[in-house]
Amino acid sequence: MGVKVDIPTEKILSKFGGRISKGLLALKGQIAADTAPYVPRVTGDLEQSIKPSDTTSAPTMRWNIPYARRQYYGHFQHSKQAHSRATRLWFQVAKGVNRERWKRVAERAVKSD
Repeated sequence: MGVKVDIPTEKILSKFGGRISKGLLALKGQIAADTAPYVPRVTGDLEQSIKPSDTTSAPTMRWNIPYARRQYYGHFQHSKQAHSRATRLWFQVAKGVNRERWKRVAERAVKSD
């Protein structure tokens, strides 16, 4: 079963209206890039499974691989061989580190023409 995170779009929608899709796509691309160093990696399948959901305007992202949930909630020993910062709850960790950057990326994308 995959791991799904919801992006609270209500505030963004009310603030930016029709430009939300552009901002959301930029935000999701940045989230995918910024979470990658925290995703446990052996083959890279888990890290790459985010790709289909970071190119849509849906307000969710999904690491869609059968073992993603077990990896995310940490019911195993994380290997740090490929990613030294690999951890469980990788989205939450990346959000804690990159929240302000994510806001700037979304705002910049929405404001640009």
